[in-house]
Amino acid sequence: MLNWKKQVWLLWCCQLISIAAMEMSEPFWPLFLRQLRPETVNITVWSAIIYGAPYWFPV
Repeated sequence: MLNWKKQVWLLWCCQLISIAAMEMSEPFWPLFLRQLRPETVNITVWSAIIYGAPYWFPV
């Protein structure tokens, strides 16, 4: 069995990798929204909502 320090270190590394992967998708949200609804004028508003949602509604 791993001691608790190794487990915390492994958990920290996994969390860092998953956060980095999610952050890499953020620049593409406005492009995706524009493709989804090209007639929508408020792409900047919807992009801001998508970026801010995890901070406004934490689980």
